Amino acid sequence: MGQRWKRDGRDRAGRRRGPSPLGGVGRLCARALALLLAAAPLATFAPNEGRGEPGPGRGNGPESRAIIERQLDAFQRDAWAEAYSFAAPEIRQVFPSAEIFADMVRGAYPMVWRPSGVDFLEDSAAGATEHRHLLRLIDADGEAHLALYELRLVNGAWRISGVRVMKEPAASA
Repeated sequence: MGQRWKRDGRDRAGRRRGPSPLGGVGRLCARALALLLAAAPLATFAPNEGRGEPGPGRGNGPESRAIIERQLDAFQRDAWAEAYSFAAPEIRQVFPSAEIFADMVRGAYPMVWRPSGVDFLEDSAAGATEHRHLLRLIDADGEAHLALYELRLVNGAWRISGVRVMKEPAASA
């Protein structure tokens, strides 16, 4: 049985293999974050017709939406320290620096890092200190994704505590 991987990190067919851009610890952190977010309950949303207007019981929609918009803007400018400043403490624990956070976002969430389109679809309050927004993100290839942003109030400021992304299901005809 021959050597499966060459020293340069390529397999026999010449394809690049080996460590992910996140590295071993980064992969572990990304998996832990994914498990943490998958275990969180999904919110029940009320449509706001994409206008970001708060509905009954959703008075913090515009403030928490502004945090998402500011982070997306920072991603567009590669202003990683600014984007990282909107992360909740639990995210900062898993990704202890803006550089590690940037590697994770670029590697695992390219549709969030560089969306070609963003629509705020729905928002929902989960008590006075938690808020969720459902967004439609269009990636560089024109594929639609749904992103559930979870925010919580930390010392009087909204911070992003998680984002779950999935491809938007195709509409049935």
